[in-house]
Amino acid sequence: MYDIISLVLSFFLGLIFLWFTYTIVNIVVTFFRCRKQDHSLQFCFNTGGKIFYIIAAIIYLIAVIGGLGLIIYGIITARMSYFHNGLNIAAFFTVVFAYFASTIVLVGRKNLMVGRMLIDYRKLKKLILLIIIK
Repeated sequence: MYDIISLVLSFFLGLIFLWFTYTIVNIVVTFFRCRKQDHSLQFCFNTGGKIFYIIAAIIYLIAVIGGLGLIIYGIITARMSYFHNGLNIAAFFTVVFAYFASTIVLVGRKNLMVGRMLIDYRKLKKLILLIIIK
């Protein structure tokens, strides 16, 4: 019974890992596409923010590569504790880094980008005026 529950929870944790990995890749691809359209988009970081995100990205990559290594080692040696620990590490750091990546803000002359959402200033002004008038 314990093995079945462990397998089901591992499956759901694997789905969480895959979903948030997809989210991170989607955010990065969206950044590059929007920066091609509007070359004035710049990251809103001070020096501390740049250092923080660089360190977070390095820790994320090391944790995911290490977690995947533990998963593979656990499968090869049939030690499920290594498999579960590797999956836990990879999923946890992926969820945390996806949250950090979704809070990145880019500001340009015409557009503002928060996470994957590109906002046009002109449309935002019209929306604010409609809200104030009502």
